[in-house]
Amino acid sequence: MIKFIFKRILMGIIVVIGVSFLQYTLLRLLPSDFIEKQFMGTFDLTPEKINALKNLYGLNGSIVKGYLTWFFGMLKGDFGVSFTDGRSVKTLIAEKLPFSFSLSLAALIMELCVAVPLGVAGGIRKKSHKSRTAEWITVICMSLPAFFTGGLLQLLFFSGLKILPLSGALNAKNYIFLSGAGKLGDILLHLLLPLSVLVISGFGRYFKSVKNNVASVMKERYILNARLKGMSEKETVKKHALKNSLTPVLTSVGGSLPSLFSGAMITETLFSLPGLGLLSYERLMACDIPFVMAFNLLLAILTVAGSILSDCLYAAFNPEVRF
Repeated sequence: MIKFIFKRILMGIIVVIGVSFLQYTLLRLLPSDFIEKQFMGTFDLTPEKINALKNLYGLNGSIVKGYLTWFFGMLKGDFGVSFTDGRSVKTLIAEKLPFSFSLSLAALIMELCVAVPLGVAGGIRKKSHKSRTAEWITVICMSLPAFFTGGLLQLLFFSGLKILPLSGALNAKNYIFLSGAGKLGDILLHLLLPLSVLVISGFGRYFKSVKNNVASVMKERYILNARLKGMSEKETVKKHALKNSLTPVLTSVGGSLPSLFSGAMITETLFSLPGLGLLSYERLMACDIPFVMAFNLLLAILTVAGSILSDCLYAAFNPEVRF
């Protein structure tokens, strides 16, 4: 197991380096860069000044040289300074990360709370009308884009019923005058729609997995033996079916690691939430290379870590697996 993990980590490092170089290359090959987006509207900007600005931001050298400068700085823990506001990239990510992590973790827990009971019930009664209805609803929810679902909820609950806020994470005007409980309630009220969008879009993947696993396990011989011994259906499912059915689902949670830390870009942008997803979208549109590189590096590392974690969890929950 230790040898397997070591090989995966080594391979992951190679993958992360390759992905980061590819990302830097693509950013440098974009039709426009940060200088053009920020300063091209200035009338007194001469070609000499443009060239001086590109030298200042490190956009005039070769791609390989620029990448190596960023790479060796990254190894020292220096992710550079944001082109947009001159602040440390590491500080910007540290400020926005807790909000995105909390939002994504809450959404993941809610997704599992919805998907697991529905999936178990659907797997036991696979041919029932309720099970088929639940599956159709799940397919529809998975098919709807997040921006469509979010816009529909905003139209219904803000424009129509006028019971939920349109965007933001708190009431900027009255927030400082609220009590502690009032502030918490205000934040939860603002996050209700974004969480709903994330849950509607994401619970289906777990529902399908749980349902198919339960349906498959319920056909196994040891389930039939448990029934023949007089064990009730509820006890049979609880003691024998659930453990084997949920193992793949628990391991797939490791694959959700990148989304927990990166934020939901579309949802955060749609609801103007102060998270890492919205910030990364804004900086990507501005061609802010230092921030985009650090953000994508974070995603690459978390993806590799999530894959290794999934394998370890699968081995832990399934003793028959050996690496």
